[in-house]
Amino acid sequence: MTCSHVVGRDVAKNSEIELEKWLESFVKSISGATVIANYPQDDIAFIQTLKPNSSFAPLSGDGRIGQRLTALGFPCTDDRKVFDQFTASYEGETLFIDSRGRAGVETKFKSGQVESGFSGGPLLNLDTSRIMGVVVASRDKRSDLGGWAIEMSVIERLLQECHYNKLPDIDPGWTKAVANSVSCEERLKERRFVLESSALASSSRQLPEHFQKYKNWLAKTTSSFEVPMIDTDFSISEDWIVRNLASRKNGRGSIDAEVAAEVYPQILLRGSSGSGKSTLMKRLANSFASIGKVVLYVNLPDILRIHKAGNTFENAITLTAIDGSGINFDDIVSHIGSPDYLIADGLDECQRHSVEVAKKLSNWAEGHSEARVIVACRDGVATKAFHEWQHLDILKWTPKTSPFKVINRQFNNQLRRLA
Repeated sequence: MTCSHVVGRDVAKNSEIELEKWLESFVKSISGATVIANYPQDDIAFIQTLKPNSSFAPLSGDGRIGQRLTALGFPCTDDRKVFDQFTASYEGETLFIDSRGRAGVETKFKSGQVESGFSGGPLLNLDTSRIMGVVVASRDKRSDLGGWAIEMSVIERLLQECHYNKLPDIDPGWTKAVANSVSCEERLKERRFVLESSALASSSRQLPEHFQKYKNWLAKTTSSFEVPMIDTDFSISEDWIVRNLASRKNGRGSIDAEVAAEVYPQILLRGSSGSGKSTLMKRLANSFASIGKVVLYVNLPDILRIHKAGNTFENAITLTAIDGSGINFDDIVSHIGSPDYLIADGLDECQRHSVEVAKKLSNWAEGHSEARVIVACRDGVATKAFHEWQHLDILKWTPKTSPFKVINRQFNNQLRRLA
């Protein structure tokens, strides 16, 4: 199903149209699809593919204010069409009458940027795992103000008119995906509870002096970041823009970087130059250090240099982590030798030694199974040693995640202070 205006309001019933199936590396044309019903007044069209389609997502108009939504579509950016998504929040219903005289009730959502090309896309309620409407209109195509979707009650009424009184059985793949999603979310909730409980416990007891000094030093030295060519420091907590990651294995969907760091035990984070890898690693170090976790935040070329000078790889990690803190190795090693997190940046900067360093990191992770390890590098670096790790790509900047939003916010804050 899609919008009538996407197919063409004047397209007759039983007309053949061509569809496009977007795969990971190419777009495949599918011929022989038929428009089995077109309702321009309701702006809904139903299409039947030539071959049976086993992928059926369940439908339900149930929703509560504030529930999380997402939608898929094919917006055009910079003279190219992309297969993309936006996230939004359910806001209730809107009574309307449009310029064509169409009247009714539509599902309303906020905070999603609905560009041209999202019309006709399914609106998925992430909290119920059901399609609750078809995206039809935007409040503002240039900003993330949200929009509207055709209600499921309208779609169900039109399906009955087409004599589709019984919908297909739910695709088993859908059920499995929902189960995995719920499992992941439950693991995340459990882990966040453990993190918060641990932070409360550590704050209520007296910590060794050197350990407390190290944690305070790390939280302070990771508290700000810079934007190239801007002569000012930005707060890593207040000015931070959420960064999402995509799995390299399937390329589908995205996950918040901080959520990924809590869910996956070992992560290889890839990104191009200027994508924000190092700033993201600093943010992760600051976030976990601030809630009392033991974090080793290191630069891998420095570890390599110290290791080549005759230190063990294990000691080189600790020496790099405390460099600049004013704390002696012997005073701190017993407290941070078994960290909660190892956050290691700059694997690609190890150049011809990157394979060697990758193997040693993998071995270290095996020997410290209680620690979560995050390693960052550019594309093109041999990472065979991490074949069992979760490989994630840092997603490119979008209008909603542009660093210019940070600069603009900082500029406005300065103006307010001057006023």
